Parts: sequence; C-alpha cells; structure tokens
Amino acid sequence: MDLFGESLVDPDSDLEETEDEPPVSDVVDTRSESLVKPSSMTFCLGHGSQEQLLLDLFAKDALPHALIFSGPKGIGKCTFAFRLARYLLKYGKISVSEDSLFGGEEISFPKNMDIDPNDPVFSRVASGGHGDLLYIERSLDTLKGKRKNVIDAETIRRISPYLRKTSAEGGWRVVIIDDADKMNNTAQNAILKILEEPPKKVAIILVTHRIGELIPTIRSRSRLIPFQVLQKDIIRDLLARQGFVYSPTDMNLIIAFSEGSIGQALYFAENDGPELFSEILGLFETTPDWSWQAIHRFSETFGGPGSEKRYELFTQLMVWVFRTLLFMQARGSQNFPDFFKNSGLERFYQKASLDSLLAISEALQGHFQRTEFSNLDKRETVRSAFLVINP
Repeated sequence: MDLFGESLVDPDSDLEETEDEPPVSDVVDTRSESLVKPSSMTFCLGHGSQEQLLLDLFAKDALPHALIFSGPKGIGKCTFAFRLARYLLKYGKISVSEDSLFGGEEISFPKNMDIDPNDPVFSRVASGGHGDLLYIERSLDTLKGKRKNVIDAETIRRISPYLRKTSAEGGWRVVIIDDADKMNNTAQNAILKILEEPPKKVAIILVTHRIGELIPTIRSRSRLIPFQVLQKDIIRDLLARQGFVYSPTDMNLIIAFSEGSIGQALYFAENDGPELFSEILGLFETTPDWSWQAIHRFSETFGGPGSEKRYELFTQLMVWVFRTLLFMQARGSQNFPDFFKNSGLERFYQKASLDSLLAISEALQGHFQRTEFSNLDKRETVRSAFLVINP
C-alpha cells in the first residue's frame, strides 16, 4: 500500500506489493539541482524487476501506451522513466511484428536498458533536444523562485499537438509527466482524453508519489508499475558515486534519515545534515534545563541569507528524531542506533513515555506548519521548538 491507502500493484502486474515507509517531508522538494539530473543519469539502481518486466513487454510488442510509475519520492522513478525513454527511442524503430523483414528470424533486443552515454540518443535526451521526447514538469514560479504546487491544464494541453505530429525518427514517441499527482482536476481530465485514444507507438509515463491523487479513470487506463524504497547498500553506493564519504556513524544516520530515498539522502548530505544533527545533539546535553543562551545562538544561524535550506532541514530533522523515538518506544526498544547513543537525547528518551513522545511529535509538526502557513520568523520558530519539546 502507498501512504494514502492505495494499492501500488496493478491486478495484472507481475510485481509484488510492498509497504512503503512514510517520507520525511511532504513539502520540500529534495531533488538537488546541483546533482546529475534524471535525464543525464547513466544508471538506475534498485529497480531491476521493473526493468525486466518492461523489457519483456517490449520484446512481446505488448508495452502499454500509458504507464504509472508510483512510489515514494526520491527513489529514482523519474531517472528510470528517462532510462526507459532512451531505450524506446533507441530500439523502437524495430518492431517484433515486422520479423518478416529479418527473414523470419527472432529479433534479439538488449537484456538491459543501458545506453552508451556517447550515443546520440543519450546526448539528445540529456540536453532536452530529442524530437520524440516531451518532458512535462511543474513550471517555475519566478516570483517565489520555486516550482508551482500544481500542473495546470494549459501545460498538459501541450501534449495533444505534440502527439499529432509524426515521429521525428520513425519510432516511438515518449511523454514523461513528472509529479503527475500534482495535476489539478482540469489537467487530469485533459490527460484522460489523450489516454482514451492514444496514437500507436506512444508511451506516456506518469511519475507519481501519491497514486491516490490521480483520478480512478486515469489509473484504469494505465499500467501501474510500483517502485519500492531503496536498500541500505544501494543508498550507500549512490552516495559514494556522488562523492559523499562519511564515518560509519554519520553514514548510518544519513541512511536512517533517508528512509530508502536517495533524493532525501542527497538532500541531507548536501545541506550538511550530519553537522546540523550534531549541533542539535549538543543542545540536548542541557535538557531538561535548556541552555537558552546556546539555543539563542543556534537560532540566529537561521536568520541570514541562504539559510532557507538549513531551516527546512532543521524542521524535517526535528520531526524525524521524535518520530523515530516514538516508533522505538512503541516497540519497547532499548537498542539505540549508534548516532543516538550516549547523548542527552538518549537520556531524554529513557525518561519519556509513549504518550509524551506522541504529543511532542504532533506538536512539533503543528508548530512548523503554522510557521510555514503564516510566514513567521524562522529564528523564533527554532527557539520555540525547544519549548514545545520541554515546556
């Protein structure tokens, strides 16, 4: 099941359903702009069963015209969508139904979706210059400097005239809609009309983090491909490939915080998450009698220019810490992870009850949401967060 009680497995799917853990945040876009973009990634780890399924369908000339890639945020769904797109654009000119052109011999396709980075198809997809690929994402709000919260109908209506054109290279055409669950109702109805009468050799890929936000008729006309959170070893490998090297304790912290999302892990690493966590632990050394002088100095670091990411990470980290403690308490666990051990936080946990941890977790979430909604002073929000923990 996904976070909203929706089944992540299509009745006809060959993939097994697994339960996904909740993400750290529903607000912050954790994909880093400074890292390699999904369209340029040369690999996509952890989704071998999904790749094999789609390769088999393609080889049988049975690839659906519409696919929903569903799963938690930041696990590589969009990267995989571009991987599939490159494969279709590279090999889609060949059809298994045209075997007479090959003397009746069985057509052999590659056993994986790897495309050489030096291949023209790869470079054109990476640059956004392939005529048979259309990528749709949330547009940028230039005033706020952030992605808009929705994909509107005007954006989706770009697809119809694109699909009315003939293929630039005589093969497949691919449309990728990232954050498809952000389509508003009008946009969803617009894409539904396209799905009802799709042209031949067209793959429309909807990448979604919340399958329940898509209207049922879209889901019924698409093949659902569920994606699961990444294993710890894969997160560790992907971090290393991006050049992040940490001590075993810090690496365990990042992996735990990521909850199987490489996007969340990279966001944490890029924004000095281990250092921020260490600062928070230092403040807990004075609990229950907080050192308000230290807390005041700490809060002032969230007031300068460029401190938005640090503040966002602080809010996520505080909620995650107490949610982790809450889950440990609910399981009756005394086995502290190494990044919590021998700290004031561990001593806080030993004295806390399940009810108190639940109350703190809920109060912190409400506290940060009110600040976001009312655009309150971030420094004061940080200071008062410690009052929420220990009034």
